[in-house]
Amino acid sequence: MTAKLFDWSAEVQDAITRLSKPGLVFPFGKAATLVDYLASRMVVPRIDILKRAKEINVSDAENFLASTLANVTMAIHHKGTVPDPGGWYFHATEFDLNMYVLDRGFSAAWRAARS
Repeated sequence: MTAKLFDWSAEVQDAITRLSKPGLVFPFGKAATLVDYLASRMVVPRIDILKRAKEINVSDAENFLASTLANVTMAIHHKGTVPDPGGWYFHATEFDLNMYVLDRGFSAAWRAARS
């Protein structure tokens, strides 16, 4: 018996729509590229995602990461925090891991939408 995955297709489209809104501090191309990076790896140490954020945005990697995660979260969960369990990602901080872990169904749906 295999585990049933939640179909994230509609939520991914909501996130893409939100990231595409005019007037956001970080344009769609940059924010989507950061989510692409997360979705392609599914488990990313914070130090690596901040390095990638700096490569994409050049400056203010912390704000860029926080803003991108917040915009996707608001599009999907309609509030400021990601529910656990059931969220599109999880920030694992126990045992000094400091990793971002994406839901595998979200990751697959995001990659399919962006291919």
